[in-house]
Amino acid sequence: MNCCRKSKSVGPSLILGTGSEVPATACHPFLGVLIDRQLRFHEQVARAYAKGSTWTAAIGRMARTRHGLSLPIVRRLYLAAAIPSMLYAVDTFITPL
Repeated sequence: MNCCRKSKSVGPSLILGTGSEVPATACHPFLGVLIDRQLRFHEQVARAYAKGSTWTAAIGRMARTRHGLSLPIVRRLYLAAAIPSMLYAVDTFITPL
């Protein structure tokens, strides 16, 4: 993948020595982080947002007031599973203030 902010095109596909062709894509997953050609991380941010929304909805369903989990268990679940899932590799795509 050639990373350049000025180039808007995806570029040509890669033809291997065996004759098979690898199509060019707009982003590439590397160690669980989606890296796009312009290093803007829009796809990674959207993916992290979707994970956060999924975890928030799931924990909200488990924490019903009448038959749900107790507040300390919900908090422990949120801190142990939801936050690490949402914020995986956050330092690559969030600019500190």
